[in-house]
Amino acid sequence: MKIKTEVKVGIIGIFAITIFIWGYQFMKGRNLVKHSSSYISVYENVNGLKGSDPVLVNGFRVGMVDHIGFAPDKSGKLLVKFSIEEDIPFAKNSTADIYSVDIMGSQAIRIIFGDSEELAKSGDTLTGTVGGSLTDLINEQMLPIKTKAEKLFNSLDTLLMTLNDILNPEFRNNVNELTANLKSSSHSLDTLLSNKNSKFNSILGNVDELTMKLNQSMTELSYILANFSSVSDSLANANIKSLANNLDQSLYQTRVLLKNMNEGAGTMGQLMTNDSLYIYLEQLTKDMDILMIDMKENPGKYIQFSVFGGNKKKKD
Repeated sequence: MKIKTEVKVGIIGIFAITIFIWGYQFMKGRNLVKHSSSYISVYENVNGLKGSDPVLVNGFRVGMVDHIGFAPDKSGKLLVKFSIEEDIPFAKNSTADIYSVDIMGSQAIRIIFGDSEELAKSGDTLTGTVGGSLTDLINEQMLPIKTKAEKLFNSLDTLLMTLNDILNPEFRNNVNELTANLKSSSHSLDTLLSNKNSKFNSILGNVDELTMKLNQSMTELSYILANFSSVSDSLANANIKSLANNLDQSLYQTRVLLKNMNEGAGTMGQLMTNDSLYIYLEQLTKDMDILMIDMKENPGKYIQFSVFGGNKKKKD
């Protein structure tokens, strides 16, 4: 049986279209031969996710995004339908997280496994989350570097201003004057040290003499300290307790003597407490005064003398 040319062309065309569709889907990452399961997630913002973007599990591609559209409830949320070709069991409370996979901003969905015992089935709705973009992460890491760079630039600006002040002609003149003064001071110091008759040498000589006298004084001081140590040892070895007892006994006897004198006991006590001696002495003093007055007024009664010789005895 001979096949017509038109039939051959039709068969070839159908085969070519089938190959084209399969190759197109394969280039998009979908394998029409393998069985796939479809899932849905709802997002406030898909962060640039588009159809045919990959679905990853632990960094391994297991599916792709099939469709992105608005939710029918007119809430403005986005429904993302994606398929997973591999027969990978995961919990129903797993999360479909949108994140950046490279610095160019390419997006993907990664499945973050949950801990539920119930497994997800084709057609289930998974919780959708949007992680930080790679650009945000880079900005977050670069912010401290940016801050440090700004501080560094401010420090460099301050340094340049300081260098500008240093290069100022007035400042250079001050530095030159300071250098000249230092040179002059150094020359004067050299002159002072090199002059043998200078006051500085005399001062050094006085210091040497003072040092020698201090050494001699230290020798005498050592001798004095040795004597003091010997006296301290003698005091330490003395019978201080016996001395204290004797002193206490002497003080007791003195207190008894003073008490007896106050009470009129003994001769000293009578002298201190009895006024008869005072009265007697007072009367004696008065009598002496009367006698002296009488001797002044009548000296002849008491003294007899002769102008021409010795005294003559009166005859009875």
